[in-house]
Amino acid sequence: MLFQARTVAKHQPEGPYYLGGMCFGCSVAFEISQQLHKAGCSILLLCLLDPGSPRWIATNTKKSVYSQVIGYAYRIIVHIERNILTPVSKKNLVIQYRCHLRMTTKRILEQARRHVTFEKHRTAWKNYKPCLYQGTITLPRSSEYDIKEQKNDGFIKGENWSNLTEDDFVCHVIQGTHQQVLGDGPQHLELLKKFKTCLDKAQQDNAAAHTS
Repeated sequence: MLFQARTVAKHQPEGPYYLGGMCFGCSVAFEISQQLHKAGCSILLLCLLDPGSPRWIATNTKKSVYSQVIGYAYRIIVHIERNILTPVSKKNLVIQYRCHLRMTTKRILEQARRHVTFEKHRTAWKNYKPCLYQGTITLPRSSEYDIKEQKNDGFIKGENWSNLTEDDFVCHVIQGTHQQVLGDGPQHLELLKKFKTCLDKAQQDNAAAHTS
């Protein structure tokens, strides 16, 4: 993640900095803040939008498009071997499979490209060990993740975001699930509203400090 911190400094050589991220981007923003702070830069806002655990926890993933296609083909073979299907239904099922395969070919290629990127992110996250941050962490989060953290469900016990700062920890809980908060519904609008409020306050405080 050193590359990202250098990139930020390249585009904006001097602070103050206002940083934010969501999902995997939360860990990226957190580490960038760490490195900029160590370099003597001023971080006026570190806002993490509904992150999961600070460290990687292995989870089961949904079935890929590959497994869906293979499973569909397997069902065709089983049905044919057991003579469950009539000649007409056999033909129709094969036609459906061909159509399904054509429609998912593009999705398979797109998923393959995303998979490469995801694996790089997952490797970086698995090897990442967050240290104490010398500043305030602002965390708008879903009530789903807030409850899970309290129950250590999908979170490493004792390694929560609130324990990763020696300064203030400001948490804004938004009622809803992680998907709702990061989706396009009212919970997402509430998340954006919270983020804008935090950003406006940080900028106003900075302006007041320079005028007083």
